[in-house]
Amino acid sequence: MPKYVYHCSECDGSFETVHGMTERQDHCELCSSSSCLRRIPQMPSIRTSDYDNTNWDQYKNAGSRVREAINENAEILKQQKKEATSWEYEPK
Repeated sequence: MPKYVYHCSECDGSFETVHGMTERQDHCELCSSSSCLRRIPQMPSIRTSDYDNTNWDQYKNAGSRVREAINENAEILKQQKKEATSWEYEPK
């Protein structure tokens, strides 16, 4: 569930809450007032500590590896087409 930050114009306080994307907070958790909340937009962030142990070498030059795989498969397809068109039917 996403975390949202709201600001209350009644008590001038801010608080964090968790709810679904289609839901909205209907009251202030600090002063219990309603119809006084404004959601404060938050920038998404990525904790880099989660990626410290990632082997980034496997992601380098991904484009060249993809092109290489496409070229190899294109050659295999050409060979299979050549074999398919050179096949002759021999009646029994």
